[in-house]
Amino acid sequence: MVLNDRNINYASDASWHSNILQLSKDNGLITGDMETRLREFMGFRHYFRHSYGFMLDNDLLRPLYKNLSSLLAEFKDQIFK
Repeated sequence: MVLNDRNINYASDASWHSNILQLSKDNGLITGDMETRLREFMGFRHYFRHSYGFMLDNDLLRPLYKNLSSLLAEFKDQIFK
C-alpha cells in the first residue's frame, strides 16, 4: 500500500477506511476533491451493507457509476504520481 511505502501509519480500527482517505489527503497523495468523491462511494457501501435490501436502486447508483471510469483514472494519477 502506498501509505506503508511512505511510512505513514494508520490505525486498523473500525474506521480504518475513513482514516486512510484522510491520511491520503493530509499527506498530499490525493486532493480534497478526490477524498470527497471517494467518500460518496464509502457512503453508498455503508448504506448498502447496513440498511439496503437485495434490490439496487438505479437512482442511487447512477451518479456513482456514471463517472466511475474517470474517477478511477484520476485516482491512479494522483496516488501513483
